Amino acid sequence: MICLVSDALGQIDPEKRRLLQLGYNQSLEGRGPIAGYGFFYYNQPNFLRTNLTLRASIAPVYLDTELGISQLLGPQTDFALGLAGGGFADSYSEIRRGVYRRKESFTGHSGELSSSIYHCF
Repeated sequence: MICLVSDALGQIDPEKRRLLQLGYNQSLEGRGPIAGYGFFYYNQPNFLRTNLTLRASIAPVYLDTELGISQLLGPQTDFALGLAGGGFADSYSEIRRGVYRRKESFTGHSGELSSSIYHCF
């Protein structure tokens, strides 16, 4: 098997964004777990200062945020700090051959801190 790989450029999102997404997944046959979801995605460049960008994904029981600081580590290198966590973040549903395995599934809650470096080559 031959795989081709290319570089992907990462950067702090420079666009103001507001997105509300709601959805529901339903299995075609058998009994599966409840699969409804909803979240609000928010991206605000120039947050408090011109070099700060706030990104947040907000769900009823989960939050994922990142504060990006443009050009903190140089003219082409941005830095960001993130905070995420909440209920059901690490839940797992085992489904094999269309059958939901309740005894092999679990509900997991978590929280995390992160840091990211975005360099524009």
